[in-house]
Amino acid sequence: MYRRDPGEATLRSAGLWHLADHQRFEAFRELTESLTFARGVGLPGRVWETGKPAWIIDVAADENFPRAKLLPGIGLKGAFGFPVLVDGDVLAVLEFFSPEARVPDEELLEVMERVGPYLGATVKRERLPSR
Repeated sequence: MYRRDPGEATLRSAGLWHLADHQRFEAFRELTESLTFARGVGLPGRVWETGKPAWIIDVAADENFPRAKLLPGIGLKGAFGFPVLVDGDVLAVLEFFSPEARVPDEELLEVMERVGPYLGATVKRERLPSR
């Protein structure tokens, strides 16, 4: 997950991970946590720029997935990301990866387009002071 602090010009890793194989993906996690993404750059920046879910069939073949070029042979193919929206602004981007290239799942994209604002409303409610 990437988060953006209000007024920030980049997204940075929130350090939240679920890895099925820690050893296999440790270098990818470390690289990801060391990077920031501007609007439009990489999967997180692409999602931030559009405010919509994005799907990458094969990260190695994607011109706008810099981590594949920095860490070749990472063992990841497919990627999917969606925004967490608060009042229409992207607060965070969640990413998911697959070791297989997969065609976009249009139903999943539609569902996640609805989930993002719901998660954002939850975050906003949690940030409000208690009465």
